[in-house]
Amino acid sequence: MKRPSEKALSLAEEIFNHVAYGLTRRDAIQELAEMVDESNGSLLESVSAMLEDAQRNGGVPTAFHVAQLRRVFSDYEPIPGPPDAQGEFAGVGTPAQPRLL
Repeated sequence: MKRPSEKALSLAEEIFNHVAYGLTRRDAIQELAEMVDESNGSLLESVSAMLEDAQRNGGVPTAFHVAQLRRVFSDYEPIPGPPDAQGEFAGVGTPAQPRLL
């Protein structure tokens, strides 16, 4: 299982901070949806710019837009988790499957 990215963890922390204020269910849903959209804004803007650039250049985006998307997307990459072997030592995870001959 992958661990969440720093960006996702930051958003989750912000969500918990807002939920604690006793908002109504409807208001909390609205607030959380706005936070998710805001959090994903830079990624969506980069994708949009790359697609528009590709449309202008015969389907191929320029290196600048590809690099920009890679930079923005790096914020969304999950934090690497511990190796599987450590989970086995702690009793976490699924048992090894027997090999079939």
